[in-house]
Amino acid sequence: MTKQPIVMISSYPPRLCGIATFAEEAREFIQKANPDRDVLVISHTDGEGEGDFPLIEINRYDWYEPVVDKINELKPYVIHLEHEYGLYEYRDKRGIGDRNEGFLKLLEAIDHYPIVVEPHTIHGRITDFEADFIYQLCQRSDVVLFKCHYQKWRLDWSFRARNWEMPNNIMVVPHGARTDKGWGIEEIPELKKELGLDDLNVSNHLVGMVGWIQTNKRWDILLSMWGDIHEEIKEKCG
Repeated sequence: MTKQPIVMISSYPPRLCGIATFAEEAREFIQKANPDRDVLVISHTDGEGEGDFPLIEINRYDWYEPVVDKINELKPYVIHLEHEYGLYEYRDKRGIGDRNEGFLKLLEAIDHYPIVVEPHTIHGRITDFEADFIYQLCQRSDVVLFKCHYQKWRLDWSFRARNWEMPNNIMVVPHGARTDKGWGIEEIPELKKELGLDDLNVSNHLVGMVGWIQTNKRWDILLSMWGDIHEEIKEKCG
C-alpha cells in the first residue's frame, strides 16, 4: 500500500496481557475501516506477528528512542497508543520507577504526527500523580479516548476539585463485548450443548463472565462471591 500507514503502539500477543489482546482486536477493526492503509504495530520485544515491530525494551531508560526512529521512518497517517502505567514504567537498578516519564517524552518526540492515546487506567479515585499524568497526557495528544462516560464525568469532578481546566480533547468510545461476535437467543441452546453445559446439573439460566482468569486480575474473588449473592437475592426478592 502506498498511503501512509496507521501505527499502533502497545503490548501485543503472544504476551498474556489484556491490553495486548485489546490491541490485536483494535487493529483488526481499524484495518477493516481503512482497507487502503497498512495498520502496523510497535510493541514490546515479546510481540510477534506480521506488521509488528518489537522495539520497546522497557529495561532501557531511553526505550522510546528506537520507537521514535521507527515512527519517523514509517511517516504514519496517525499514531494510536494504548496506555497503562505498567507497560511503560522503566525501573533503574534500585527498582525506582520513572513514573512513565518516558511515555510523555515519546509523545513530545512524535508530536508532528496526529496522536490518539487510549488510557486503560482511568478510575474514580485517581491519585495526585495520576491526575497530573492524565493532564500532561492530554496536553501532548490530539485525541484521548475514554471507554465510558462515567470516566469523563469523574475526571472533570477530580480536575475541578484541583481548580484545573478540563481538557477538551477527550472522546468517549464505549467499551464492551464485540457485537460482531454476539449470538442470538435462538442459538443459546446449541451453544450450551457445544460447551457441555447440558451434561451438568444446572438451571436453564446461567450467569457467566468473559475476561482474563489470571490471579492478578482477581476475578476469583468475584466468582467466589456469587453463591452468597444468589442466596441474598433469593432471600430478598423470592
